[in-house]
Amino acid sequence: MNWVDLVIVAIVAWSAFRAFRTGLVRELTALIAVIAGIFLAGALSDDLSANLDFLIDDASTRNLVAFIAIFAGVFIAGQVLSVVLSDVAGMLLLGPLDHIAGAVFGLVQGILIVQVLLIGVAVFPAAASVSSAVDDSKLADVFLDSLPSIDLLLPERFRDPMEQLQKWREVTSHLQPIATQDTILPGVPKGQATPVPTQTAPTPAGPR
Repeated sequence: MNWVDLVIVAIVAWSAFRAFRTGLVRELTALIAVIAGIFLAGALSDDLSANLDFLIDDASTRNLVAFIAIFAGVFIAGQVLSVVLSDVAGMLLLGPLDHIAGAVFGLVQGILIVQVLLIGVAVFPAAASVSSAVDDSKLADVFLDSLPSIDLLLPERFRDPMEQLQKWREVTSHLQPIATQDTILPGVPKGQATPVPTQTAPTPAGPR
């Protein structure tokens, strides 16, 4: 288990706990915002990325920033709307059922948030260290391959994110320079050229 697994557990646990406290109505609104954010991020990220070329030169980084920015914007708007609707839920007095149902919705919401973040990192591998950590994560494979995923909400290029990430790892591994080992002799510092022994020509004998 690496740091990506810990982040995944933290996001899902925080989402479920927060949803238990807030209740069903508020979390239902937030869940709709997450689904809408995923759909809009997949549909509009290319357009936003094209308008960010004056800020970010790298295409992969620009696509990742555009994808996450759209998703985050829609998600925040949904959170604001859920706060407004929470007053209405308070007047309904739904009781413990509201909190239990809210925890279930919060769990689903946390899973979707983790999936969209993992898909973004896998499809747009801007940071090599983060992408490598996702590829080595035990839970990332479960969330993207074993659990019901969000592939149907996204365009074709977002399908099979773990397979795309593995292909990226294979390509980058071939681009890494091959390290050479220096021959180290006693008394010669590492990195210094190894001296080549020279042969001294024999001195010609003089006339007798």
